[in-house]
Amino acid sequence: MYLHTPDTYSLRAAGPVPGYTALDRDLRCEVLVLGTGISGALTAFKLQQAGFHCTLIDRRGAAMGSTVASTSLLQYELDTSLCELSDRIGNRAAEESYRLCYEAIDGLEQVCADCGAANLFEPRNSVQWASSRRHLPALREEVARRKAIGFDVELLGTKALAEDYFLQKSGGLFSRKAAQIDAFALTHRLLASIVDDGGAVYTHTEAVHIDWHPQGISVRTSTGHHIEAQRLVIACGYESQRYLPKSVEELFVTYVQLSEPLPPDAFWKDRALLWETAHPYLYLRTTTDNRLIIGGKDDPYDGRPGFPALSRKAKALQRSVKHLLPGLPFRPALSWAGIFAGTTDGLPYIGSVPGQPHTVYALGFGGNGILFSVLAADIIAGLFNGHKPQGASLFSFNR
Repeated sequence: MYLHTPDTYSLRAAGPVPGYTALDRDLRCEVLVLGTGISGALTAFKLQQAGFHCTLIDRRGAAMGSTVASTSLLQYELDTSLCELSDRIGNRAAEESYRLCYEAIDGLEQVCADCGAANLFEPRNSVQWASSRRHLPALREEVARRKAIGFDVELLGTKALAEDYFLQKSGGLFSRKAAQIDAFALTHRLLASIVDDGGAVYTHTEAVHIDWHPQGISVRTSTGHHIEAQRLVIACGYESQRYLPKSVEELFVTYVQLSEPLPPDAFWKDRALLWETAHPYLYLRTTTDNRLIIGGKDDPYDGRPGFPALSRKAKALQRSVKHLLPGLPFRPALSWAGIFAGTTDGLPYIGSVPGQPHTVYALGFGGNGILFSVLAADIIAGLFNGHKPQGASLFSFNR
């Protein structure tokens, strides 16, 4: 499966990145991680901090799956609002989900510092505008609900939205807790740190067959070699589905448009992350070189290769920019598309499944994929050390 179009902003911005080679021998390891994207890298990094030795393999180049196409917005808000999630899974579980994602933003900032990538973490505010006046009552209820459990949010009116964020909208939810990163650059920094700490990374090496046995796991690879591991972490994103006994994901295609550099003073207040209440939603962020990224216009993935709707969707995103921010001198520079997965409740799947001993999954599906990966890394490190981490039951496969 091609998870994205060939060219993305992260790929252009990265410059030279470390290269890794395919596995060329049989080996034994303590923990084998399938996937060198942000999920696998974060999990391996946390496991090595906890004293485990990790080997990572990937059928592609390092971080060349969905990670390189990510726009890397970090928001504790789920794709499902707190009020809606409470209706689905209950108040306590919904509030815990939101709190864990809130704390994961700080957790990722610490990870960036620990691996020498503090410069990649950029704190931001977040503004979610009401796509329609009909959404205002629900937005007011969401603000009140979050305030009641201690989140620092407020309802913005038309004047504040227009003056501070250039949006001619009827209302918005302002949050003081958000951030942005470059997931591709961070993943490469994590992988380098893992190798420096004694771990190993092999690319262009696919796990074509897995045998589970009482002592551990045996993996046959596409290079013709075998890996014996005591434990296995499956963190190869949307392609992890092949190892699961039942489907847990819905696949979508999202589209992104990047601008040419803009004047530094062309942007809204504090360069907050902007997104809307509609589903699928539009979202906007800025880059360090003064570009605008707008994404959205999602479609269900129909299996067709080559992302044939990209040109049409890119033009639609350009029209959306002109409609939302008519005073912004937007000139398109690059467009790309990528496949992402969602779940019915907007939550990740983290943990084990019956019949696969010594194995855990780190599946950060949804719009909060990076923060879900932070949670997965912490939960898996705790499970491997014999603990019962917070959130383990909340994100389990039998929830």
